Amino acid sequence: MPQIDIKYVQVEPLTVKGNTNAWGYGTSWGDIAETVPVQSATTDNNLDALYSGADIRSLYYGTGAGEIVFQLTGNRANSGWDSMDVGSSTYQRTSATYSYFSGSNYTQWKWSSSNSFGTTSGANVTVTWDTAASDTEIDSLSFTDVTAASPSSVNYASDQLTGIDATINVTTPFGTGTRGFYISSSATPSTTSSLYTTAAKTATNNQYVHCRVVASSTPSASTDITIVAGSPSKSDTFNVTTAQDTSPDNYTFNNATDVGVSTLTVSNIETITGITGNVSVSVSGQGTPRISIDGGSYVSSGTISNNETLQVRLTSSASNSATHTATVTLGTGTYAQETFAVTTVAASGGGGGGIGGGSSNYGIEVYDTNGLTTVLSPSTRYVVRVTDVTTFSFTGQGTANDDVLLTTDMTDLTTSNSDVMFLPGNLSLVVTRESNGFRVTNGGNNSFTQTMFAVRF
Repeated sequence: MPQIDIKYVQVEPLTVKGNTNAWGYGTSWGDIAETVPVQSATTDNNLDALYSGADIRSLYYGTGAGEIVFQLTGNRANSGWDSMDVGSSTYQRTSATYSYFSGSNYTQWKWSSSNSFGTTSGANVTVTWDTAASDTEIDSLSFTDVTAASPSSVNYASDQLTGIDATINVTTPFGTGTRGFYISSSATPSTTSSLYTTAAKTATNNQYVHCRVVASSTPSASTDITIVAGSPSKSDTFNVTTAQDTSPDNYTFNNATDVGVSTLTVSNIETITGITGNVSVSVSGQGTPRISIDGGSYVSSGTISNNETLQVRLTSSASNSATHTATVTLGTGTYAQETFAVTTVAASGGGGGGIGGGSSNYGIEVYDTNGLTTVLSPSTRYVVRVTDVTTFSFTGQGTANDDVLLTTDMTDLTTSNSDVMFLPGNLSLVVTRESNGFRVTNGGNNSFTQTMFAVRF
């Protein structure tokens, strides 16, 4: 504890009619001084450091009542100091019996105790008066952050300052955006914006620090204010985060028609824009639909970020002229749900009458204007695309996405008049012919994206 004053008592007995009634110092026995040894020092009973104009009247141990007694001249308040040490013993002011004797005009504190002065005549005993250090360390400081705040909204946070017995400083050394704080004895923060500033302030025990922070107008952005209070200081930051934008811009999956039955079919690839942060995306519907996020594996749900791609696949119906539809749910807003529909080819119609075949010597030839150059003849060949142009993300051989079916009517398509074109070329892809199209399979272990289509020539 900080020391207010110190004295040294030359201990002597107070003897009355042969009886020792006290040990210590009084106006008629013992001595008191600022230095030791007291016997050679100037007597000094002044205690102005404790109370202005106060002198020590007596300071002793009373043998009869078993008490330590401390008396000062004048009417002195029971305050201004916290404890008195006599030798190695400490006496708390608040536990003393406090009295003022107006007749003799002196103030007294006394404590039931053993003899802290001892019984050695002439001994020098140290006496000090102390005060407890001010407690300027608050118990705690904590603000509740705000997440998903509306853009440019005003947000408040408060905490009570407790555990101190003196005035403390409260400051805000850090922060972003429009912010401020003020100190109040009310637990309810004011909505008057002018009260909230970034200037340093003071506070006392049980007052409240109220913070005001305006949210950013930008989705997923943060603004904040840091408050530092007391000594040793404690600090906390009130953070306000604006809600993320989960409403994507318009995007569309192109429906597929005339698809072979029971065929795994992929959609076009769409780039998702207009969102911030990670947004949940999922797919539901017929044909075991799945989605690929930014070229990744096909899954039923996940999260997607701005400018990442999205693709859908599903298995077409096992029936002709039937539609399987996948519904993609992504975030919120107007375009939170988009669909991808796959319709199978119609069943083959009944046969008509036969057409008689001609001789192999028959045919048509078309000549140029010179009448000599053949432009069209039975031996002329042309290339015709017979499937849609498809872009597909292949995974390694033996995995779930290692093949895709390019659906088409295979009537009259043979190995000599049809094939699959790859842009660019790819030696690891293997083409097999099925009843309803060309199946392209990854024969290697690498993952990649390939554009392709089938042609007849």
